[in-house]
Amino acid sequence: MDMLNAFNQKWAQKFKESGYNLSTEDKKALLTEKNFLLANQQDMQAKQDLWLQHRNMIMQNPNKFDAEEWATHDANYRVSGEYDLVAPPIKARSLDMALEENPINSAAIPGEDIQETRSGIKGVRAVTYGGTEEQGRKRVADMILSDEAYAKDISKQFMALDEATKLQYLDADKSGTISPEERKNFNPIIKWAQDTKWQKGVKQNLSQWRATPGQTQKTSTQGQGTFSKVAELAPGERVGYRTYGGKVYNNPFGLDGSKVLYGIPTAGANILTGEWADAVDPGSVNVRLVAYDPEKKVILAETTSGSESAMTASKVLLEIPQQNIPNFGNIPIIENGTRMTIGQLPQTTTTITETPAQKAMREAKERFKAKK
Repeated sequence: MDMLNAFNQKWAQKFKESGYNLSTEDKKALLTEKNFLLANQQDMQAKQDLWLQHRNMIMQNPNKFDAEEWATHDANYRVSGEYDLVAPPIKARSLDMALEENPINSAAIPGEDIQETRSGIKGVRAVTYGGTEEQGRKRVADMILSDEAYAKDISKQFMALDEATKLQYLDADKSGTISPEERKNFNPIIKWAQDTKWQKGVKQNLSQWRATPGQTQKTSTQGQGTFSKVAELAPGERVGYRTYGGKVYNNPFGLDGSKVLYGIPTAGANILTGEWADAVDPGSVNVRLVAYDPEKKVILAETTSGSESAMTASKVLLEIPQQNIPNFGNIPIIENGTRMTIGQLPQTTTTITETPAQKAMREAKERFKAKK
């Protein structure tokens, strides 16, 4: 607007001074300045249109475009009238997450085993990859080159690295410094991404943890301390036919679950869920007693908290070998009206037969399963 006012004032004065009869030279100058002014106005209008277009695109798709980065260009435009973008800035999208969500999984290539100690027991988990390193590196490069959002993410990650690492990749002429031309080269950044992220581009599979041969499971002294007070437990009594995790327990003893037993080993234990029973990783758990089956020589117990070592959640039912429970033989029970302990049960215990109602229910369930 200032340029337009200056133009109008200048040539109004010229017309007045010439008696409204400009010379040929003045007419040429007038036309030149007029064309310049029109071109400048058109340029300003084009910048405003582009600025408005970008603003609308960002507002309509905030997940695709980077509003925070655009705000800097917006502020500069409002002050200077200059708008230097040809497209709104793309928002960076995590390449790491994209690789992990959809990795190559077309093979089972052995990797380096992971050493892992659980409850003091040394063990190992075997690693396999769903593809080769070459496939993983190609996957990384393809994703970066095909999507500007991934390229931007990688650029940000790379520029946040320490100078020594950046120098290692960008200093092509090994001069010890990074020239402006070298800094513009994107290929070394792709190579860095390939070197550090190719494993995320292929599926990593871990086997179940297995203990190193020759070791024994350590028994928790905390668990032993709890079981030294088993006399405080109410005696368990026969509870009839039961099924847990698809397993049949014929008239086990229901046990007092009022006390938490700590550090119970899970070697040889199973988790009972619905109609399924699955092996539990060797580790230790905190539990409350549920039942004891003298025929199977197992104790059923419910976890009171999650266990990282055994990889179990809270409030799941476990079938635990009786020998895993310290002093399990001192747990009080009542058998045929006589109070005793589990350790006093005869080795050839004859269990009480199912009641007719229990038998009918069991047979009905078995028929239902057979139909399925």
